[in-house]
Amino acid sequence: MDPRSNETAGYHLFLEPTGALNERLQETIRTLAAAYDGPIFPPHVTILANLEGNEEDILSHAQMLAQQLPPLTVMLGELGGEPSFFRAFYLTIKEDPELMSAHEVAQQTFGTPAEPYRPHLSLYYGNIDDGVREAMRSAGEYPSGESFRCDRLALYRTVGPADQWLRIGEVPFTR
Repeated sequence: MDPRSNETAGYHLFLEPTGALNERLQETIRTLAAAYDGPIFPPHVTILANLEGNEEDILSHAQMLAQQLPPLTVMLGELGGEPSFFRAFYLTIKEDPELMSAHEVAQQTFGTPAEPYRPHLSLYYGNIDDGVREAMRSAGEYPSGESFRCDRLALYRTVGPADQWLRIGEVPFTR
């Protein structure tokens, strides 16, 4: 997949913040999207990406996965960014053992190849240079060091650009 492409395929499983933190992150995403001509998308940490197949089967596997996961605490870290559309500007996520294990269990449950996992919460999607990234960094206040508790998976159909993604539903953790 071209890292500069604005399109994805298949389905994604997300961990989503809730409450006031979710609202603040969504407002940050909207503000950056308006200022730098980017898409608006839900605040999330991807647990597994680009899942292909029948939606019913993917939902069934997501339910199996949710039965194996305990509630997770997701800690927001420092600002980062890369020359990649979906990693243009983000908050890093502390790679704690529970989160890393959840990703490994997700790969096993879905039978996807083991790949390095670098969790993050994107604040802006786009193809930008370091100067724009630095302007974003100094223009706002970001919730580094804050955390959220997650006890469910959100399933999205992620075909095409981010503004066309569709939330299929959520699956609560039952462990």
